[in-house]
Amino acid sequence: MRDTTSRMTRRQVALAAALGMGMGIWGLPAQAQSPAKASSSPGELVIGQVASMTGNNGADLGQGLQLGLRLALAQTNAAGGVNGRKLRLAVRDDQYLPAETVRLTAELLEQEKPIALAGYRGTANTLALIKSGLLTQAGIPLVGTLTGAQEVQGADNIFHVRTSYREEITQIVNQLGRMSIERIGLFYVDDAFGQAGRDALEKALIAQNRKPVAIAAYDKAADKVIPTIDAAVATLQAAQPQAIVMVAVGEPVYEFIKRFRIKSQSTRLVSLSVVDPAAVTRKVGKEMAHGIGFSQVFPFPYTDSVRVVRAYRQQLATQAPEATPNYFSLEGYISGLVLLEAIKRAGANPTREKVLDVLLRLPEVDLGGFFIKLHPTSHNGSRFSELTVIGRDGRLTR
Repeated sequence: MRDTTSRMTRRQVALAAALGMGMGIWGLPAQAQSPAKASSSPGELVIGQVASMTGNNGADLGQGLQLGLRLALAQTNAAGGVNGRKLRLAVRDDQYLPAETVRLTAELLEQEKPIALAGYRGTANTLALIKSGLLTQAGIPLVGTLTGAQEVQGADNIFHVRTSYREEITQIVNQLGRMSIERIGLFYVDDAFGQAGRDALEKALIAQNRKPVAIAAYDKAADKVIPTIDAAVATLQAAQPQAIVMVAVGEPVYEFIKRFRIKSQSTRLVSLSVVDPAAVTRKVGKEMAHGIGFSQVFPFPYTDSVRVVRAYRQQLATQAPEATPNYFSLEGYISGLVLLEAIKRAGANPTREKVLDVLLRLPEVDLGGFFIKLHPTSHNGSRFSELTVIGRDGRLTR
C-alpha cells in the first residue's frame, strides 16, 4: 500500500434521522428530483458549491476551497473541457451556518441545475445536508467536504478526499507520545465538529489507557465566545497539561492562543488541519505562533516536490497570481480533480446518475504523487497525514 493511499476499514456509524426538511419545503423541480435526467445545459457543465465565504468562523477555508475548485476547472477548460463541454462553478455563501447550507443547496439545485457538488465545509453543515435528504432525492454526488468526522463517513452520495479526524488525532497523540508528552488537554468548540474531535481524542487516549487531563469547550455564540474562551484558558491552565489539542476554527483559535500564551509559554499547542497556519502567524504574531503544531492531510503546498502540488502551484501562478499557496486551495483543487475524473469517465453525455455510478466504483487514481482510492463503504479516499510546525520565522516547516 502506498503511504498516500487511503483505506478505511469499515463504516463507523449509521446516519442520523432526517431533519424533517422534506423536498416539498424546498420546492425542487421535477428535473432535480430525477437522477437519471438531471444534468447541466448542453453547452456547459455546472459544478455547485455551498460553503463559508464570509463570517468569523474560518471563512478563509471556504474561500480557499472555492479558489482550488476554480483552478481545477480552469485547467480542464483550457484543455478543451470535458468532451468539448466547458465547466462553470456556481457558488453560494452559507456563512458556516448549517441551515443556510441546506437552504442554499436547494436553491442552487433549482436555479443552476449542477451535475455535481464539490468543496463543502463543516461537520454540522454536512450533517444537516445529509439529514435533509437533498443529495439522495436529487441523485447528485458531492465530492469533497472539509470535515473528517466519523458521522459523515459512508453517507450516501458524499465522497471524501481528506483523512478522518480520528486518523489525524491518533497521529497527533502518537507523535506527542514519541516526544514523551503524556499529559494532554483539549480545547474545542461546542458543536458537532468539536464533539467529533473530542470523541476522536478520547478514543485515541483510551487505546493507550489514558484520558485527557482537562477538557474545555467554548460557545461560538457571538456574545459568549470570549467569556467561554477565558473560562477554558483558566480550566486548562489549572490542569497544567504538557500539550493541548485545539479542535476549533477561525477567530476563537487566535483568541485562545493569545490568552493562553500569556499564561503559559511551555505548553505545546497543536491544531487539526482545519486551521490555516499562515493566518495564525498573522493574527497572533511570530513569537506566540512559534512552536504551534498542525496535523496536515494533504501534501506540503509550499514546494514543488509532489507532482500534483507542482501542477496546483502552476495553475495558481497563472490564474490567481495575487494568491499564495495554502492547504485549503490545494484541497479544493484535489477535490476538483477527483470530480472531473469521474465526469470524464461518465461518457459523452454525463448525468448526475452516471457520475455517481462512476464514483461508487472509481479505481485508484494517481493525481500526481497523491493517490485517491474511494473506499466502498466509507467513501473516504485518503489516509494521508503528517505533522508540521511554525518556526521562529513564522513559516510552516515539516
